[in-house]
Amino acid sequence: MVKIKTSSLLPGAGSIGNFLRVLIGVGVPNDGTTRLQVKSSGVENIMKGYDSTDATVFSLNKDGEIDVVKRVIINGATDDGSALIVKGIAGKSSIQIFSSAGAAQLDGLDSGIWTLGATLITNIIRGSFFNSNNNSATVFTTGAGKAHLNVFSGMIVGAIESTVINAAALVEHNSTTKAVYGPAMTEIQRNSIGSPPNGSTVFIDDTREYESQFAEGVWQEFAYAAYGELDEYNASGSGTLLTLTLIDTYFQWVSGSAGDLFKTSIVSNEIVVDEAGIYPCTFSVSYTGTANAVIEGTVFVSGVALTKISARRKISGGGDIGDMSGDGILDLAAGAAVSLRFKNAGAAGSTLNIEICDLRICRTRQ
Repeated sequence: MVKIKTSSLLPGAGSIGNFLRVLIGVGVPNDGTTRLQVKSSGVENIMKGYDSTDATVFSLNKDGEIDVVKRVIINGATDDGSALIVKGIAGKSSIQIFSSAGAAQLDGLDSGIWTLGATLITNIIRGSFFNSNNNSATVFTTGAGKAHLNVFSGMIVGAIESTVINAAALVEHNSTTKAVYGPAMTEIQRNSIGSPPNGSTVFIDDTREYESQFAEGVWQEFAYAAYGELDEYNASGSGTLLTLTLIDTYFQWVSGSAGDLFKTSIVSNEIVVDEAGIYPCTFSVSYTGTANAVIEGTVFVSGVALTKISARRKISGGGDIGDMSGDGILDLAAGAAVSLRFKNAGAAGSTLNIEICDLRICRTRQ
């Protein structure tokens, strides 16, 4: 063991007169300003430290690398169990990291403000940095409950540490007790978002719907409802007369009134849809008419008969009330027009007295 005490003044020239210079090793350069200088031979470690059980606690190898077994505490910082604990000096940075070109990459100021390159990060209370070939993440926790996270490969939220993330997922949420909560706002607030990228998703408080930003800069619903209704009700015996002047020729029901409409409109007694989709369709009608007439009701889409949604009923005699109904599924393009038409399948010149009639389409939430 070598014990060195430097309290006494030793003779010497200039500023080095107050130092005891100890040179250990062969060929140690004498810089004249350092109390202890140690040089490795190029094979062994420069220095090692041991605890009372002779276990290594730190080492300085020949390549200038320092290995600390437990932790490093700088400037009397409080030991919280971290590997590196640094207490700043008033008015100075606590940590600075520079690139090989000398540019500051990370700078932790005494005021609590950090900079990462040219980016200002305020009030960092704890930061975790782990990045291996761009496969992990850089995490900054800023302020009370605020966080910034940059994920390069994948992240799982809400799972125990040993859970393996799905290889195809960038972010995977794993919970049976909590939900994913996204941004919720009014339609006006949504429209004020500047240049949202395609795929942006928000919840609209006004309509209680999720909407997603798709191509061409237009907000569109990706899960929504749309419906339209035409209906008519007349007291018994005072229905609307529809004369079927030609045999096997359809005549449109034109006396209906607009019912409930959402993302649809009524144009020329037809229900016109605003957007494409799959729409269930139903109709029902009660009527009287010419005896022995065979009446058929059929749904039309943009002037084309859909015989898969149709029904027939024969009126047996005067005063006989006929009832029919039909239903099916419509694959509609935006702007498609849905109507209900009737024909006499038996003889020309029959009459149809409509008392109650209803035509509905509805696209349910998907």
